[in-house]
Amino acid sequence: VWVVEVPGPERVVEVPGPERVVEVPGPERIVEVPGPERVVKKVVEVPKYVEKIVKVPGPERIVRVPGPERIVPGPERIVEKFIEAEPQCCPECIYPVRLVADMGYLRLSDPADFGFGRIGVEYAFNQRLSFLGMIGGAAKADGSDGDDAWLIDFMLQYNMFFMQVADRWNPVFLGFGLGGWMSNGDDDIDSEDSDVDIIAQIGTQIYGHPDSFNTSVFFEARSGVDETDKLSEYGRFGAGLRFRF
Repeated sequence: VWVVEVPGPERVVEVPGPERVVEVPGPERIVEVPGPERVVKKVVEVPKYVEKIVKVPGPERIVRVPGPERIVPGPERIVEKFIEAEPQCCPECIYPVRLVADMGYLRLSDPADFGFGRIGVEYAFNQRLSFLGMIGGAAKADGSDGDDAWLIDFMLQYNMFFMQVADRWNPVFLGFGLGGWMSNGDDDIDSEDSDVDIIAQIGTQIYGHPDSFNTSVFFEARSGVDETDKLSEYGRFGAGLRFRF
């Protein structure tokens, strides 16, 4: 009696003739053939396949891919594969309208020191370009020139490139715009008069994700449109933090 391991229900098959191994579809069964009794195990060849690498856009993640390309020698199983995808240039813009707030320090060369704060909204045209409209004030803290002022600022921010830090993308940006510096000082003194200012900024995100609460640091320079030739005297230079909500 031979014991043959083959797929299918168990059954007895009588095969006349000399001793042989009989492969019959179905599970393991007993085959009666002449000859000494012994156990024969059938070896079934399992086809070998090469694992297929699947490229998935976005950050590295685990991808489960069913199908024959995932069959390896032995019992069929699905394997997990780490796929390193090509990095995106920058994250998509999910929230086009954001509440923003600035706080910082400005130095008037004449001299005077100001602490300033602004609040407003940012509208993102895409992941690189956005428009900011903000109102606020600058309070004089020290110095012999200048005076307190109200601020109304409008700026365009352009994200030049994105730096990937861990699992987040940090934009590095430039900002340009016009602002109103409405001072309580003497309009006959250049360091105290009200002006329409030209504003320039450069900065980068330092905390959070672009599409959730985040914080950026920036450097700002502003000067009245009629005082650009006297930046060393009447220009205002400083730095600040920008919070996006």
